[in-house]
Amino acid sequence: MVWRIFRQFIFGSTSNVLNRVIGLIGAIITARLLGPEAYGLLGIVFALTLTLNMLADSGIEQAIVHYAAGEENDLMIVWSGFIIDFFITSSAFLVNVLFAGWFAVQTQNPIKSLTILAALYLIPSAFDTWKSRLHAKKRIELLSTISVVSTIMQTSFSIALIILGFGVQGAVLGFVVARVGHTLLYMNYGFGKGEFDLKIVKQLLKYGIPNGLRNLSLYTVGRIDRLILAFFVTASDIAFYGIANMIGSMIQLLPASFSLIMLPYISEAYKNNDSHKIHGSYAAGLVIFSIWGIVSSIAVLIIAEPLILTVLGPEFLPAIIILRISIFADLMYCLFYVMTTTLDGIRQPKITLIITGAQALTTISLLTLIIPSLGIIGAAYVDVIVSIIGVILGYFYVRKQTSVKISQNLGYIKELLTVLKKGIKINSHVD
Repeated sequence: MVWRIFRQFIFGSTSNVLNRVIGLIGAIITARLLGPEAYGLLGIVFALTLTLNMLADSGIEQAIVHYAAGEENDLMIVWSGFIIDFFITSSAFLVNVLFAGWFAVQTQNPIKSLTILAALYLIPSAFDTWKSRLHAKKRIELLSTISVVSTIMQTSFSIALIILGFGVQGAVLGFVVARVGHTLLYMNYGFGKGEFDLKIVKQLLKYGIPNGLRNLSLYTVGRIDRLILAFFVTASDIAFYGIANMIGSMIQLLPASFSLIMLPYISEAYKNNDSHKIHGSYAAGLVIFSIWGIVSSIAVLIIAEPLILTVLGPEFLPAIIILRISIFADLMYCLFYVMTTTLDGIRQPKITLIITGAQALTTISLLTLIIPSLGIIGAAYVDVIVSIIGVILGYFYVRKQTSVKISQNLGYIKELLTVLKKGIKINSHVD
């Protein structure tokens, strides 16, 4: 079991690294081709679309993973989730189209047609239920492979269309086309015929809505700053802020992989009342990603200036100070991933909602007060403050719900490392 988790962790981590690296390279090339102002417009367009995408998130994907894990007859669960997602996502698409003109006027940018085009990105989101089915079946290798292929499609399509002279429109179209391809790949492997059940719909909503609100809160914490910034700063400033955050978020790769892989296992452990496995996974995650976060943050601080000046040019110089501030928030989120995954696995979505809700309210309040005077620098400081709040609350609630103490963590970690070492030796002999 431990070796299987480790193998999937390595595979998932590798694919996440590839996704982020390819995405970062694509963002850098796109920024160089478009320039700060046009690249900032791209960020403004997707600020609205991705916000609506999160508003449409009812948490059904997490609910499917939770209830379908270990179930042989899971199609009724998946189809019940699809009915919910399709209705909500279609509504979000209509809102995006209807408010495109208003958004363009308020942000004083010529982006109405771009915003309508970006709205097409929302439609495939309803079909992510089939991705959740694969996740519940622990098809991590397949999920990771499809994810990498999708990132390559998105990057190559967008860059190719920009080079062909389509500019920002080409970049947006590339995102949309790649999103459709991404969905078709998941459906090819996860789709199956079935029926929906109203009782299951209610069950999924009961579990999913708190998760959906939590996801919205997480989005508010992580990306609502772009939407608020769009009303107060220039498109170029948003470009500086966006590229800095993209580079800094690279250190969250391994914790993100951990949360993807560990959720089904912690959920099963909770069903089986295996507190030992839950405590051990949580303890190992905290220690491993504390070390990872510190080391990688220091590395980013060292290379920040030469990296941005070399790959983006002096016109992106303001992004350096943003990166040096926001990297501390990325360090905190390395730990936060472990805490929220543990709470999700032990069926405590309401608690994660409380934590992320507190973060979201703090984010909106501080951004509204600070951005008009401090702009993107103020937004970076807000990100750091909010991340610290999340870690403090996360640690408190995990300890309260699982009764795990710091002194116990070291014992769990030592035991897991011993088992892992044996697993590696056995695997090497088999190979």
